[in-house]
Parts: sequence; structure tokens; C-alpha cells
Amino acid sequence: SAAEAIEQGAELTKDALRIIAAAAPGPVAHSELLKGLTSMGYKATDATKDAVVEGLGNVEQVTGGSVLRTVGDRSRSAVYQMNATIAKQILKGITGT
Repeated sequence: SAAEAIEQGAELTKDALRIIAAAAPGPVAHSELLKGLTSMGYKATDATKDAVVEGLGNVEQVTGGSVLRTVGDRSRSAVYQMNATIAKQILKGITGT
């Protein structure tokens, strides 16, 4: 689902931050500066993830499902389906064809 893809992307980003922090030389890896930057990266990633998932829900709500609509079990995770006409217009804009 879209929400799961967003969640997985956020986790990959946080894994990358952990790998980068672990690869730093000893004194740098244990510095408060690197710990603070890594923490900020985690928070920014989580905030972005939450905003994107919420934004998808808001688009559905505002448009009454004419652009995006939720399909699936709302208690577990949200899945979004885009209106075919809108999707074609977006793809046309991206690919230029």
C-alpha cells in the first residue's frame, strides 16, 4: 500500500543514517554533534512520513474521493487508489508524452 511504502522508505532513510553514523571515525561517531544530527534526521524523516500519509488522507477527504480514495482496512493501514484520469494526466506531465 502507499502508506506501507512511505513507512518502508522512512525506515530505509533511518537505516542509512545509522550506517553513516556508524561509519564515522570513533571520536566523530561518539560526538554529541553527530548524535544530534542523527536524531534530527530521524525526527525529520518521521515528520515527513506522517505529513505525507496525512496529506493523502486529506486529499481524499477534501475531494470526496474523486482524486484519491481509501481502499482497504482503515484500522491497519491506508491504501490509496487514484482516479484513472488524474493518474494519466500526472504520468503525462512527468513523462512529457
